[in-house]
Parts: sequence; C-alpha cells; structure tokens
Amino acid sequence: MVRDGKIVERGTFEAVLANQGDLKQLIDDFGKKLSQDDIFDTEQLIRLDTTIVASENSGGCSFSKPRRESVLLMRRPTLTPSKNNNRQVLKIQKPPGKVTEHREQGSVNYDVYKTYLRANGVVSGGIALSAIVAQQIISLLTTLWLRNWSSSNQTPSENQDPHLGYFLGIYGLLGLLTSVAAFVDAITSFSICAVRCAKFFHDRMFGKILRAPMSFFDTTPAGTILNRFSRDVFIIDEILPRVFTGFLRTAAGTISIFAVVSWAVPPFLLVCVPLLFVYKSVQSYYLATSREIKRIDAITKSPIFAMFGETLAGVATIRAFAEQGRFVAENETKVDRNLEACFASISANRWLAVRLESIGHVMILTVASLVVTNLAASKPLDSGMVGVLMSYALSITQSLGWLVRVATDVETNIVSCERVIEYTKLKSEGPWETVEHHRPSSNWPEKGEIVYEGVECRYRDGLDLVLKGVDFKVQAQEKIGICGRTGAGKSTITLSLFRLIEKSAGRILIDGVDISQIGLNDLRSKISIIPQDSQCFEGIVRVNLDPEGSKTDEELWRVLEQSKLKGHIQSLVSPIDDMISLRYRKKKYH
Repeated sequence: MVRDGKIVERGTFEAVLANQGDLKQLIDDFGKKLSQDDIFDTEQLIRLDTTIVASENSGGCSFSKPRRESVLLMRRPTLTPSKNNNRQVLKIQKPPGKVTEHREQGSVNYDVYKTYLRANGVVSGGIALSAIVAQQIISLLTTLWLRNWSSSNQTPSENQDPHLGYFLGIYGLLGLLTSVAAFVDAITSFSICAVRCAKFFHDRMFGKILRAPMSFFDTTPAGTILNRFSRDVFIIDEILPRVFTGFLRTAAGTISIFAVVSWAVPPFLLVCVPLLFVYKSVQSYYLATSREIKRIDAITKSPIFAMFGETLAGVATIRAFAEQGRFVAENETKVDRNLEACFASISANRWLAVRLESIGHVMILTVASLVVTNLAASKPLDSGMVGVLMSYALSITQSLGWLVRVATDVETNIVSCERVIEYTKLKSEGPWETVEHHRPSSNWPEKGEIVYEGVECRYRDGLDLVLKGVDFKVQAQEKIGICGRTGAGKSTITLSLFRLIEKSAGRILIDGVDISQIGLNDLRSKISIIPQDSQCFEGIVRVNLDPEGSKTDEELWRVLEQSKLKGHIQSLVSPIDDMISLRYRKKKYH
C-alpha cells in the first residue's frame, strides 16, 4: 500500500485487509461515493443561452446575445454564483502543468541563417547562387546588346540592316544562356537545396521529439507540437525556398540596375545613397513589426490545433452533455485571436506599399531629370542608352519595393526555422545504447527479480518528490499489486521502472543490474507493459503485433491465440494482413 510516495503497508491482500489500515479505508471510501474530482453536478449546469463567461481581462459576454467579441474559455471551468443575478459565471483557469509557448524577441539570430544555409548544402547552394548571378549578368548583357543593335541602325545605309544575322545570333545565344542558367537555378534551388533543407530540419526535430523526456509532453500541449510539424515544416518546405531564391534574384537584379544607371549617369549616386538610406529605415521599421506579428501568428495557431484534436477525441462526451455551443464559442475565440495577427499583417503590408511607392516615384523623377539634363551636355547619351536608362528607372520602383518585401518575407518566414531549431535543442532522455562494458548479457533478465533501494523520484526539476525512499523486493515470478489513492505514487513506480522518469536518489535493480547504468534501448526492449487502455494503430494487424517485423507468422498466431483473438482474426478477409482503419479500429479490436 502506497501513500504520499511511501510504502505504508505490505503483505498479502488478506493480511493487509485484516489490519484495518489504509487499504481497508480506501476500499470502504470507494464503495460509499465516487470521486468528485472531475464530475460536475449536472443540476447546477446552466444552459449556454443563460451563461456568462468571464475572464480576468474581460468584462463578460453572454452567449444569449449575438457574439460581438470572443472570450477565452479554458478546458476545466469552475462554477461560481454571480452576485448580480441567478445565472452562473464560468471563471477562467489556466490548465495545470502546462507551460506558455516560448516566443523569441527581436531580430532573428544570425546563427539561424547559418544553420539554414548549411542545411542547403555548400556545393548545391553555391551552384544555385552562381546560376542566379549568371542570369542577371546575361540579362544585363542582353539589354546592352539591344542598345548597340539600335545604335547601329542610326547610320544611314543602302542595306537597311547589314548585320541582322550577327545581332540576331548573339541575341539568341544570350537568350539560350539565360534559359540554361534559369534551369540550373530551378533544379538546384528546389529539387536539391529545398529538399535537403526540409529533410535536415524535419529529421532532427523528429529525432529530438522521439527522445524527449516525458516531462516535455506533460508540459507541452499537443497542438504546440503539431504546429511545429505542420505549419512550420510547411513554411520550410514550400515558402522559405521560394522567398529566399526570390530575394537573391531581386537583389542581383537591383544591383545590376543601380550599377548601369550609376555608370551612365554618375550624379545619380548623390541622390541614390540618401534614398537607399530611407528605404532601409522604412524596411527596418516595418520588419520589427512584421517579424513579431509572424511569431504571434505561429503561437496563436497552436491552441487551434490542440482544441481540434481534443474535440475530436471527446466529441461523444461533448454531445452527451450538450456542450456544443461552449466549444464552438471557444474555438471561435482561438480563431479570432489568430485572425488578429493576420489582420495586423495585412495592415502592415498596406503601410509598407504606400511608402515604397512614394520613394520609388522620387527615384524615377531623379533619373528622368538627370537624363534630360545630360542631353544638354557636350557629350550627350545616345538614344539607345537613354532608352535603357528610362526602362531601368521605371523598374527601380518595382525592384526596390520587391526587394524590401522579399527581404522582410525571408526574416518573417525564417522564424519557422528558429522555432524548429528550438525543438532540435530539446533535452533528451538518457543514452539510448549501453556503454560496452556495462551492457547486460543477451539473455538478461533471466529471473525477473526487481529490487528498489531508497528510490526517490520527481516528475521534473523543481517539483516535489513523488516517491520518497521506496524500498521493496519482488522475487522472481512473483505477482504483486500496488494499491493507493490517486496521487499516491502507483504509476510513478512503473514509470521509474521503464525510466520514463529518472530517479533522484536510490537504485533500481533487475536481476542485480542497476538499470541506470544501461541504455534505454537495452532496458525497454527487455521488459514489457500492458497499457490500461488498449490502442490499435492504423495499418495492418501484423504491424500492430510486430512493428519491427522480427517475428514469424507462427509466433504471431500463437500470441493471438493466447489473447483469445485468433478466431476473430481468422474471420477476416486477409487475416493477419487486414487493414485497421481509423473508423473501425476501436470497434473491431477493442
């Protein structure tokens, strides 16, 4: 018998019961009444149309009126009488044990960019960058070639175009080279770099999640984890490669435009530098807001994912208690909170567009004025060059505006890499494999003797001890039962045996081997547990019985026979390879 993490009674069931101690009291109490921990008196529940939902920062909102604003609802509200009327008020409680999702502040650390670039691969990334630069150089040469072609036609000649084949051939060759560079860029950027980068981040995060301690799952909502593997991974897979390559292309194109205009009209530099400073100031001001909005958007999506999964799991209970309205309102609250970030993002984009257009028009006016002034100089520009400059001047607004946007998109979307990298740094459980000189024999455990010596355990650092100096010994082939009230430490003993939680003090021995000295793989592969709630995974029966595929058909059939399932499995169309669907897995196999 366990109480407050300590063994208070031990012996056979009849002997302990005869002592009239804690076990007898526990059985008597259980027979008299049910635990009231998670049960509400249904007579006290008020219909949602007469219920007021209140939170610490909300004045209250009645569901009987049209919904004007969303109100935060929590999973386990408490019923408190209202002083003003006979209706009930649902007070908001923070879910116990859950931690608030971490959000970085300020600009993204440069280490995140380094990790992302390294994940793309040095060679493939270098090839992609070279292809992008080559495209812009060839595009610039194509424009200048057209300028020379048009200038050559200014000289009168009996032959309207004596060098048509020459000019046309070079122009076609430049177009072909542009296509080749674009093809190389697309293949390396999306088929190689993007795939490699996505695999790099996903595999490392997935590996860390699989090796994370149970305390992580106890304190982290499922929706937060799901958000990392859905939205954040999608951005790394699909969006970030596109905006990153778009930024490189736009940057290369903008540099080429400024280089040509500055070379043809040097005074342009006097106006260009101040305008670029203004562009940078606007971009920095916008980026600080946009980056934080992106982080808020990512964080506010997690509760939506969490509630969706929880609602699906408990939809029968929700309908049984006629609580659909409350859950709909709670879902609308979470969606509205996420949409607040989306609306702010759209507004910030409109703010940026107005300012970029205004600055761009100033730059166009500057270039046009300088070109007109140059025509009055002693050595004016030829008509072909004037056409090139005006064409580039008109594209400056679009190029600079797009450069600011894609640069901002890169930093706002790189936040997903930042969030994934956060999970790649999670603390792991103990070593998976055993150090060679501590590895137990291949037939361990032979007898199955279990010894606890002064074991103390807590679920995570900073919490009180759950097991406090537990000492007992289970002989080989002996069957025991552990009794105790809720929270006494029954499950904790089992968790400590599998090292799902690590002991703070003491030793746990199985056949004389200290389990803290061996790897988790060697420990957990040698002992088994039957869960309280049976569960089947979607897939075939064979995979559910033998996930690693190490057993023969004869062994699988023997296990099914021992568990009284052989007859049912034989009645299936394709017995051991029958599919277990999500819809019927509980109905058929539970």
